Amino acid sequence: MAILPYFIVEIREGKFVFYISIFFYDFFVGAKNNILLLKWLETFYIWIDFFKSVLFGYFSRIRIVGRGYKLFVDINNLIFRLGYSHNIYFLIPLKMVVLKKEKNSNFWKFIGLSNALVSKLCYELKSFKLPDVYTNKGIFRANDLPKKKQGKKAFSL
Repeated sequence: MAILPYFIVEIREGKFVFYISIFFYDFFVGAKNNILLLKWLETFYIWIDFFKSVLFGYFSRIRIVGRGYKLFVDINNLIFRLGYSHNIYFLIPLKMVVLKKEKNSNFWKFIGLSNALVSKLCYELKSFKLPDVYTNKGIFRANDLPKKKQGKKAFSL
């Protein structure tokens, strides 16, 4: 006989608290039961990931650095002005939300239900204007610390 795992979500002082308890008694008896255990654990962690994504969501931030580099949002369209002779239009999925930190800020936050989709979206946006190592301009992930290279040195005799 096995006691199945359970999890409880409570709200205490305005915060979500997870109680997860896992008890296994007879799952480790044979190879067949171990395969069932692995399948069961896989689905269990998928459900845990689903509940975390619904309650908290996954997010990633980008930072746009450069004079004249701008990003505008129109419903689910992103419009970039990155110093090219044309604007760049990008259609974001309807499952994602785009927020700006402040009115005059260059920090943008992308929120979604899947960590993979959110990080993929940020890396796609970063590819529009790769960070320049000499001037530190471009699109950065918010927690990236770019290293600035030294330019050419003056020749002296």
